[in-house]
Amino acid sequence: MLLLRGRVSIIEVTGMVQVQAQAARRFLGEEGGAGYVARGAARDAVSAVEGGSEDGQARSVFPGSGDHVPWREFGTAPGRYPVYEGRRVMMDTGTLAHGLPYYTVGAGKPLVVLRWFTPDHANPTGWALRMERKAMDPLGRHFHVYAVTRAPGTPAGTTMADIAAQHAEALAERFGEPVDVLGMSSGGSLALQLAADHPEVVRRLVVAGAAYTLTARTREVQRRYTEAVAAGRRGAHHQAPVVGRTALTRALFRPLLWLADPLMRPANPLDMLHFAQAEDTFDVRRRLAGITAPTLIVGGERDLAYTVELFKETAERLPESELIIYSGTSHIGTFGHPRFAADVAEFLS
Repeated sequence: MLLLRGRVSIIEVTGMVQVQAQAARRFLGEEGGAGYVARGAARDAVSAVEGGSEDGQARSVFPGSGDHVPWREFGTAPGRYPVYEGRRVMMDTGTLAHGLPYYTVGAGKPLVVLRWFTPDHANPTGWALRMERKAMDPLGRHFHVYAVTRAPGTPAGTTMADIAAQHAEALAERFGEPVDVLGMSSGGSLALQLAADHPEVVRRLVVAGAAYTLTARTREVQRRYTEAVAAGRRGAHHQAPVVGRTALTRALFRPLLWLADPLMRPANPLDMLHFAQAEDTFDVRRRLAGITAPTLIVGGERDLAYTVELFKETAERLPESELIIYSGTSHIGTFGHPRFAADVAEFLS
């Protein structure tokens, strides 16, 4: 019998069936080849994505040599940690102003990571934490990462502007100066709102797996999922449309997600519901031109929650931006892409 400690998000539960999904996609001919990076100024982003790099080859991106402490991964079994020069990196946890939970990994210049959509407005624990560290620890090679979650007790009627205001006050109190911000998925929505409303707290911005608004499909998926869970029903299977690309793979995922639903049940389902309702109306398209922070948009070519066109448009409307599209990469795969942490580090440096 498999026992998992801690509640997990849809992103983390999908990791449980990653092997089955990859096998199914290979069988169906959906698995993409090696990723490539389309990088450059936003004005050149469309041609870069459509035509590839200038010489037609993939371009690798590496962190600057000599700038970071050597890092290696010892695994995720209990008691095993990433180490820097033979020293264990102990994770710190706490709360910022307004009760925003956070945990830290790594060392160096601070990087605030606004976490993805989570069932609980709390730090992850157990298996959920170990899964999430697979995305956070590579960033910890370059930065002192502050992984921040929305505050618990989110009231009905809360807007993304309200949540951004809380984060702006918390970051100003904690750091006292503009800080680099990375938003992942729903955290990317919040990061754009934060940069638009409170430019004084954001130095440089990275938005990964997100855009200036949700797609109609993602909005419907989140609404059905959170409303079902808030009503005491199983709802994880409603996420299948943003996990499976074809009718067959969606049919494969739906029962797996239905079975996994109890692992994702939040302590307070209203937090998840009220945040989803806030993101439901999120749209900063008209605000993008006023965002002053240099911004990197990162997306996956095979992201089902967003579209490549939406990533492109978000980058093009920003006054100072770069765009990276990972070929053959899904929404979840974006955050675990082999070049993701290095690309983030290169941009922020």
